[in-house]
Amino acid sequence: MANSEYNSLLLNDVTDDAVDAVQIGIERLKEHSFIHFIRLVALKAFSPGIFFSSAFVFQLSGSYGLATSIWVAGGLFSILGTLCLTEMLNCTLDPGAQGNVHVEGLRTFVHLWLKLLMLEPAFQAVIALILSTYLLQPFFDHCSPCYIAVRMMAIFVVCFLTMLNCLFVTLGSKLQRFCKCFMIVMLLSIAVAGIVKMSQGNTSRLQNAFGGSVWEITPISLALCVAVFSYWGQKIPKHLIHETKHQKRKLSRAIVLSLSLVIVVYILDNTAYFIMVG
Repeated sequence: MANSEYNSLLLNDVTDDAVDAVQIGIERLKEHSFIHFIRLVALKAFSPGIFFSSAFVFQLSGSYGLATSIWVAGGLFSILGTLCLTEMLNCTLDPGAQGNVHVEGLRTFVHLWLKLLMLEPAFQAVIALILSTYLLQPFFDHCSPCYIAVRMMAIFVVCFLTMLNCLFVTLGSKLQRFCKCFMIVMLLSIAVAGIVKMSQGNTSRLQNAFGGSVWEITPISLALCVAVFSYWGQKIPKHLIHETKHQKRKLSRAIVLSLSLVIVVYILDNTAYFIMVG
């Protein structure tokens, strides 16, 4: 009997210690700095779609000035959308997976399955096609890569990355972080190259910036959708909204500053693209 009481008291002590440890861990988790949030949102907001979207937006707009205006408008739309999502998630009590905003029943089921079976696969397919195009372009000097070759390379990339993430989770995570950092370094390098070119006086193509603009609602709307596609900041609040104190104030400021920085980098990249490629 004494042993049972002793074991019960010991178990209660261990349980209390474990609860205290978890609470301390949560409190430490909530002590993120403002700079930390800016870094997380900025890293998440950079998208590989920028490498495809630049030429597409320019072709639809017809001029450097209108294309730049579309990129700024797309960034502002992204900021507003992310702030609205942050406010909506801040009103919910349950942190968790994407789309968890107190919508229950059939609507949640349909939304999640549509996202799983249509939206996410389509999004990943576009990224795979962009990557395949850039991988095969060096083998086609004077023309675009072969249609079938691009699709086959995209299928191989998707299957390879799926296998890598299934068999070697840690390696897949490291590869993802490496690719993200490499992409950001390339974007910053292009921006610096554009600034250097402008400092050397190569600004003749920027004169009459709105010459040749296509002032039609359909191409402008499509270009705006493509530009918004290149900003990924909307997803980060779902992972951070319940992990910090004063989340509404910190996250809102971090979203505005981080996405504003991304807008500046994208504009510099498109300016460099326009100056050097034309």
